[in-house]
Amino acid sequence: MPYSSCVTTPQSGPYGAPQPSPFTVPSQQSPRRGLPPGFVLGLFVGAIVIAFIAGVLLATGVVGRSGVATSDEVIELPDTLGAYRSQSDPSLYKDENGDDNDNTDVFVDRARDQEQLNSDEFGKLYDAAAAFGGYRDNELSAFVTVLVVRTELSPLGPEFFVDAAVTGMAKPQQELVDVDGTKCVIRWALVSDDGEVTDDDIQYVTCQRAEDRLTVRVTQNQDATAEVVADLVDEVFAEVG
Repeated sequence: MPYSSCVTTPQSGPYGAPQPSPFTVPSQQSPRRGLPPGFVLGLFVGAIVIAFIAGVLLATGVVGRSGVATSDEVIELPDTLGAYRSQSDPSLYKDENGDDNDNTDVFVDRARDQEQLNSDEFGKLYDAAAAFGGYRDNELSAFVTVLVVRTELSPLGPEFFVDAAVTGMAKPQQELVDVDGTKCVIRWALVSDDGEVTDDDIQYVTCQRAEDRLTVRVTQNQDATAEVVADLVDEVFAEVG
């Protein structure tokens, strides 16, 4: 899918210094290797690495993946998204032999609690029904986060715009692109203007689409391009809308 691009300046903050995964589960400390119950997964700490832009808010109510809502509105997120499975899926935490992990219940409960917390908080922030969910790959190294809000938020954007050439970089740290009407922000690693830039230099991508009283925002870290993440946005729209 073709896209047009704008450029932004390197900086700290949500789009600035490299951000950790909202799940922060290092591969060398995977729950499949028998993490202790006291291990803090941080599944969704700082779960959305993006600064959200508020728009005109219409609907009311809050709901998480569990379907426990504080209004009549219920937003159900899919159990799988592309090649990713829900963070609260117990099968993600089986050990290398495919056996259940002793701490599976701990990991699943934390995931569900943090999903509900984020659903509640984003619902209050936007004064609209909201659902938040996290997804992981089988190796627990890649993540996808999904936010669905039952209202049309303002377009996704970077914190501000600047010509990348001014900073001497091949790419801005934040680049706004449009993929067939879906706005995406690409977070690039720092590459000087005399270096070669590839998709491997993408740290994460967030894409958002808002229409028909619904907003879907998806963030992906590994193997992410604007087109790939925009496709996930479309997939969530088809499931939820």
